[in-house]
Amino acid sequence: MKSYLECWTEVAASLFSQALAGEPELVESLPKPLAAGAFGFAATIAGDEEGRFSVVLDPAILDSPLVGEGVDQKAGWGELLREAANAAAGELLAKAGRKCRVEKFEEITGESKVSRAFQLKAGERSFAILVRDEVRAPRPAAQPAARLDDAPAPAPPAGLSPALTCCWMSSWRFRCASAARSCRWAKFSISVLETWCRWIATWPTRWT
Repeated sequence: MKSYLECWTEVAASLFSQALAGEPELVESLPKPLAAGAFGFAATIAGDEEGRFSVVLDPAILDSPLVGEGVDQKAGWGELLREAANAAAGELLAKAGRKCRVEKFEEITGESKVSRAFQLKAGERSFAILVRDEVRAPRPAAQPAARLDDAPAPAPPAGLSPALTCCWMSSWRFRCASAARSCRWAKFSISVLETWCRWIATWPTRWT
């Protein structure tokens, strides 16, 4: 199943080559530190996949009019990366059946960790683009553990006398309550209680 990062990579490669001047190529590369002044944008994803997806760009990319002549290059990159984030969400739905959306999009100055690194090759120049992917499927909510003492008592074995039935029911209730505190102590106590019940049940025969 495709991840959001894989969908973004495919979408961004196609979008950059179509929307940027000179049809630059986006290729995967080894990560390397960016120079001072690096900038980027982060998308907050919500839905079947959720988390933060960040893209940080080499500051030198602003010196090339890739998003058009006479255009604010940083603002242009922001719009382009917003479009890529939304398109990746659509691609994830189409390829993996996972529905999500871009809930928030904001400018950032950098990231401390990197998930994948790319080079945008534009003619004789190339620019580093770093991506941090924190988009994951949400964990299912934990279900509360069932309490033993809330469980209905089973029917006592057939053929028990009233005295043994009473002892059997007491043993069950005691067993449930004790198990919540200490299984080991409960087993020992139950054994003693059952022995006591059997002894009580045979009490009349001891004096006849």
